[in-house]
Amino acid sequence: SIAVTQSKIADLYVKQGRWDEALALYEASLKTKKQLNDPREIAVTQSSIADLYVKQGRWDEALALYEASLKTIQQLNDPRSIAVTQIDLAQHFIGRGESLSRAMGLLWEGYLIIERLKNPREIKTVREIFAGWKRRLGAADFDALWGAVVTAPQPDWLIEAGEAPSTLPAETVNALASNTYAVCTTHTDKRDEWRAQLMQIRADFAGRGDDWAIEVAFADALLALAAGRPVSLLRDNPYAGVVRQVLEAIEGYRPGGES
Repeated sequence: SIAVTQSKIADLYVKQGRWDEALALYEASLKTKKQLNDPREIAVTQSSIADLYVKQGRWDEALALYEASLKTIQQLNDPRSIAVTQIDLAQHFIGRGESLSRAMGLLWEGYLIIERLKNPREIKTVREIFAGWKRRLGAADFDALWGAVVTAPQPDWLIEAGEAPSTLPAETVNALASNTYAVCTTHTDKRDEWRAQLMQIRADFAGRGDDWAIEVAFADALLALAAGRPVSLLRDNPYAGVVRQVLEAIEGYRPGGES
């Protein structure tokens, strides 16, 4: 259909950094989809526009559209789509360190749906998101947030996650992310040096055993960013929000101007 074609061209424009043209096509596509009353496609396009707003630094507008996308998808009798949308929105909040109470509620609601659907891979993925978030936030702060939002006690797998040895301090995560952004934008002359350091960091993580598989994957994602390769981490790792932020910042960088 015309609306689908418009969205595909808009996706291409986003990759090329032609954001104004992409936005115009997304908005035209959304208008058509609303006329056709197709909730699933409406929600997809709302999320695409919201993603573009994030790249442009228009977070409040992006948030409104993410919430609208969730409301739209809830019209469908499709629990999995609702859960995936809730989990994606929660990860946006977690990645930005904002609206964490909302993030907790969305992530837990999404997890309960996924658990009822009995998909082992998706259950594992959401548990890893929770576990990584708990380790980065710190068990005490996470537990306080949980208690303020969720009425159920923490499940055993989440209690144990707070005791796991595979954890990176927030300052370490921030340093890894900011350095990767810098060598891809303002300090490209340091790219090879930073990639060598990242390889050493990855080797250190790998040498600590299976409990550090998540951190190894995080290092692999940063290496891919530094090399300009596609990143496959975004949906499968609790550090996804950090990687997404770095990727969006790199894509939004404009030499001589603000990113």
